[in-house]
Parts: sequence; C-alpha cells; structure tokens
Amino acid sequence: MKARERMAMTRNRLDKQIERLLEVLDEDAAHIRSTLEHLNALRAAIIKRDEVALGDLLEAVQNEGRHRLHAELRRQRICSDIAELTGTPAETVNLSRLCDMSTDGLRSRVQARQAELKQLVQTLRMEHTCTMILMRECSRLNKMLLKGLLGRGGETVMYTARGSETWQPQNDMVNIKL
Repeated sequence: MKARERMAMTRNRLDKQIERLLEVLDEDAAHIRSTLEHLNALRAAIIKRDEVALGDLLEAVQNEGRHRLHAELRRQRICSDIAELTGTPAETVNLSRLCDMSTDGLRSRVQARQAELKQLVQTLRMEHTCTMILMRECSRLNKMLLKGLLGRGGETVMYTARGSETWQPQNDMVNIKL
C-alpha cells in the first residue's frame, strides 16, 4: 500500500473517531443541561421544603450517574483511539488539538461544540455557586434557630439507641424534621 493511501485511510479513521467524539460531546452537553435543571429543582425544593421532590430528584440523579459513567468510558476509549491514530499520548487529546487536526468541515463542528460546552460549564459553575450559597444560608439560619431554642452553650448532645453521639448544635449541617 502506498504512503498516500495509508494517510488517506488514517485520515478517514480519524474523522470517524472525531464524529464519534462529537456524539459523546452532545451527550455531555445534554447532561450539563440536565444538571442545571436539577440544581434549579434542588433550590426550589429546598425553599419549599418539598421532601417528595427532593427524593424524586435524588433518584433521577442516581439514574443519570449510571448513564454518565457509560458515556465517560466511551469518551476515554475514543480519545485513546484518536491518540493511537495520531501518535500522541491520550492525555493530550483535547478539543483545541482536535481542531488543529481536523478538516475544515469537522473543525467548525468541533469549535462549535467547544464553545457550547465552555458556555454551559460557565453557567453550571455559577448555578453551583448559587446553590451552595443557598445551602450555607439555610445551615446558618438553622444554627441560629437551634441555638435560640436550645441555648447558646454546646451542652446539648443526642445519642443513638447504641449510645453513640449523633448530633451537636455546633456542627455545620443540621437535619431536623418538624
């Protein structure tokens, strides 16, 4: 086989792997959108104290986690295949490098996915921060409430049926049912 034919075959295989990677990246974008929806639902359920919604949300997140693991493994396999085809280490395969390796049609699609994912991750970071602020504020208010009800000292301790200590009001997070 001539060198030119081998290069064309390698280019064709590389393009197919990049196409497969783009499909996984579409799944990643959908997962990030879903995570954003979950964060919004979590904040709403916390504010409304909706335990049923929190339970449903937990179940949905657990189900998605299994699917995410499968997609992550596929992405790693594809990156390994691309690394093998290009003769580079797998850990150096990234979207910027794929843009450099791609033909014009694929390059624009990879750049579009890269921009979309970058924007989604930036939004996710902001939403995550907002959720953490809400949860910290809830924790702070719970502490203040409990200190007001139980006194300012650290003398209150609860025990399990086995006699081990389970709760102190000075801990960061409090779980209380009214």
